[in-house]
Amino acid sequence: MNLENYSTLFESVEDNTEWGSKWQELDVEYYDGDDSMTITGDSAWGPATGLWKKISNDFQCNVDLKYSEPGSDIAGSKYWENGELTENIEMTYMEYLYH
Repeated sequence: MNLENYSTLFESVEDNTEWGSKWQELDVEYYDGDDSMTITGDSAWGPATGLWKKISNDFQCNVDLKYSEPGSDIAGSKYWENGELTENIEMTYMEYLYH
């Protein structure tokens, strides 16, 4: 896994329109030699599913997304394998808290 490739993806303003959110604030946790990374953050209104699908597709990796938005009463999880959505669970925020 090459962190430079991920940095380039996040810095690309053009790709932002494909992300499914008008903005995304991210914190990336990655250590040289690891085979995984943790990305946390906030987005406008809901999860930026386009971003996670793009990462999974472009880097042929698995992405496990967990999201919640109490103000909109939505929550869920999505899982991509090499760009393909293989799991999509949606629920209310309250269901998420007690799931």
